[in-house]
Amino acid sequence: MSNYLSTHFFKVINTRRQLYWLLQSTGWSGYVFFVMASAFFWSKGDSVHTVYTIVAAILGLLLSMIMRECYRKVWDRPPLIRMFYSFLTLSMTTGFWAMWKFYEYFQLYTHKKIENLIGEYVYWYSYSFFIFLS
Repeated sequence: MSNYLSTHFFKVINTRRQLYWLLQSTGWSGYVFFVMASAFFWSKGDSVHTVYTIVAAILGLLLSMIMRECYRKVWDRPPLIRMFYSFLTLSMTTGFWAMWKFYEYFQLYTHKKIENLIGEYVYWYSYSFFIFLS
């Protein structure tokens, strides 16, 4: 790595704020990329799906910013309390994001009949949970 590149790379890595934004922008851009690649391969790559994916990523970014502030508030608490509030924050954020995505998806694509509402929501919630966990 060149001296210029390594200097700026280590500057970003050692600054928490810059590292936070680098990881958030990389993660949510990766989310959009992989969802759109999947849509392309499954022939669902229409403009509605593109807008839906981008709005979901922006909402996810905003929710992860809220999560960051919640985590900051409990950081100095004892470990068990911190773990409880962190899991609660993660679960509630995931629930909101999954509910929004679930609702909007079925509003946009009304051709699909929901046979098992709870099972369908659990599916949306479970993969959303791992997105926010990462």
